[in-house]
Amino acid sequence: MKLIVLLFAFASIVYCIKQCKENEEIVACSSGCEPRCGYTPKVCPEICITGVCECKDEFVRSTQGDCIHPLNCTKETTKCPPNETFQTCGTQCEPTCEVPEPPFCTEACVMNTCQCSEGYVRLGHTCVKKSECPK
Repeated sequence: MKLIVLLFAFASIVYCIKQCKENEEIVACSSGCEPRCGYTPKVCPEICITGVCECKDEFVRSTQGDCIHPLNCTKETTKCPPNETFQTCGTQCEPTCEVPEPPFCTEACVMNTCQCSEGYVRLGHTCVKKSECPK
């Protein structure tokens, strides 16, 4: 009888465990700052959210909420931050406030990424007009 009760209790616990979608896994401590199509956070808050599903390594979150391979990101699955545009073949030398016109750059692409829109340069993690750069 005790064995049946124990088995029932274990089955109830297993049933209550959160189910993640395809290409997701439960993480013990999430910052809530996972990579998504076109954007990989460089700085994340020091918080710990327990028991959430995040994309497995090598996958990113699409705007539809699915975890997909970064090469499968498209304009439709990517929501770029303000002043940024989705690029299927972005530059590896994105203009910044420090170097607004990079002199030399490889022709290799950064695939499926968000980069500063025309007339904007990168300042930290955001894109600003050149005139807004600190002097």
